[in-house]
Amino acid sequence: MKIKHESFENVGIFTIIGDISSEHEDNLKMLLMKAVNGISRPVLNLRGVNKISSNCLKLLNKAYCTSLRLKNPIIMTEVPEMYLPEIFSCKSLHSDVVRFNNKTKRDSGKSGVLNGAN
Repeated sequence: MKIKHESFENVGIFTIIGDISSEHEDNLKMLLMKAVNGISRPVLNLRGVNKISSNCLKLLNKAYCTSLRLKNPIIMTEVPEMYLPEIFSCKSLHSDVVRFNNKTKRDSGKSGVLNGAN
């Protein structure tokens, strides 16, 4: 897995190239924490990804759902079609608290409509 980072004003674009395997879990978690907590408009481009391990898939899902709760959604592009349901299914959207990165954010009780990813 290789990560290319570009910044344009308040947009941070992370392009991932190669398979995302369990050995990349720590790097992926650091990238997602930065995207969720440190960038105004995070974009994650998965154009070069063919395979994602189950642990990394769970991290992507948790980060995406947390970003929705924080009202700063990670924009994910070119997600391989077979992973769409697992990444964008936010079962925890109706719960009061979402945990990511050992931080807790309270929900305002409002939920938004998800637009599909490409």
